[in-house]
Amino acid sequence: MSEAKKESKYKAPALEKGLEILSELALAERPQTLTELAQRLGRTQGELYRMLIVLEHAGWLRRDEAERFTLTGKMLDLSLRHPPVRRLLDLALPLMRRFADAHSQSCHLTLPHQGCGLVVACAESPAELITMVRPGARLKLSDSSTGLCLLAFGDESLGDEALASLSKKEHSDFEKKLKASLASGHVLRPSRLIHGVTDLSVPVRWNPSTPAWAALSCPCLLPPDSKTAADSLLPDLKAAASELAQALGAHGARLW
Repeated sequence: MSEAKKESKYKAPALEKGLEILSELALAERPQTLTELAQRLGRTQGELYRMLIVLEHAGWLRRDEAERFTLTGKMLDLSLRHPPVRRLLDLALPLMRRFADAHSQSCHLTLPHQGCGLVVACAESPAELITMVRPGARLKLSDSSTGLCLLAFGDESLGDEALASLSKKEHSDFEKKLKASLASGHVLRPSRLIHGVTDLSVPVRWNPSTPAWAALSCPCLLPPDSKTAADSLLPDLKAAASELAQALGAHGARLW
């Protein structure tokens, strides 16, 4: 039996609605009302209401006083329990904490996932004033230093969707940044999201001839009187990325 026939024969409408809701809320930048979800999904409010309540009671959704729904951390917790991901975190976090403690800078590990960068781990700086990216954050590939690193050193197919929405001039400018990153082996540039932060990002890959399957990044925040230059952190960041790739072995490419 063909896959098309299998898909037409086996239907689970309630499950399909539930997955649509979870997927839509995962992409939403703010909590959504029932009305907004119905409009975005092309369904009636009656179709979605009962499913929203069931998902809320099961702990997948949270509802605020304004009757707006958002995801809880249950989905992230479930994904982090997946054995390959758990193994990755067991190996990555000690290396990341060592870097964070040595330089008083936070760092985060990001994997390409469904057309964006998904932050799966973060090591917090021990300093009092810090900048960090939380686990579970989704980073736009064409608008972040981590995304630039994944596009420059990752699989070529990553760029197809990420760059499709750029104008001709934006695409040309981005291509120049990709070439500069490839030549240097890393990304180092002022953050486009937080003033005063310098983004460092290095690829995590088995060797220089294979595509990166992750990026290890540091949003470097230095005090005005610091004698440390942001680029001086790169050797240790690259060493941590290399050590992680060697420790993890070939399993890292099959995390998702």
